Amino acid sequence: MFKYFKFSVVLLMGAFLLSGCSMSEKLRWLDDQAGRLFDDAQSGEQKIFIATSSQEWIDLVKNKAVSLTIDQKDYIDKFLAENNLNRFGDATSTVYASGTPLFDKVTGESVDRFEYILKNHPEILEKIKNGF
Repeated sequence: MFKYFKFSVVLLMGAFLLSGCSMSEKLRWLDDQAGRLFDDAQSGEQKIFIATSSQEWIDLVKNKAVSLTIDQKDYIDKFLAENNLNRFGDATSTVYASGTPLFDKVTGESVDRFEYILKNHPEILEKIKNGF
């Protein structure tokens, strides 16, 4: 999700900034920017953790959610408010069949609220790791 947003921003900025340039200059600049994005994605310097399995990602999120400080939890709540998301990190118009996404009636499993948020918003986890 984040990489598509970044790519879209680059394309829009390129179109806006280069509206007065010749077509060949525009295409060259856009090609350079796209190349940088793909180079970043292919290099070993990924900014977001990539798990080798979904279970590895779930374990990472669970461990991180349990060890959150009060300041980090406050930051997450602030992030949700600033991005117009509900307390679970979903769109404010989201309606849940059981009233909450934290409990699965079928399996009987419940999930911590912050675990649910971090699982669906890895960019928050990255900001927390970097000291927000």
